[in-house]
Amino acid sequence: MSEELKPCPFCGSEAYIWNIRDWGEPPLFIIEVGCEKCDVHFRKCRETLEEAKSRAIEAWNRRVK
Repeated sequence: MSEELKPCPFCGSEAYIWNIRDWGEPPLFIIEVGCEKCDVHFRKCRETLEEAKSRAIEAWNRRVK
């Protein structure tokens, strides 16, 4: 799985990862990937930071054909 984020599908701006935090017990990691210009994002919550980041990037990079 590529760690590279595709640009925003709406405006073409660079995408970012933010709001990386843990929550609860045991901790769940929350990752948001999106475009600050369009205020569009995906949020993923997983048991490990690596899984949360991978799933968020995968969701962001998915494009409708």
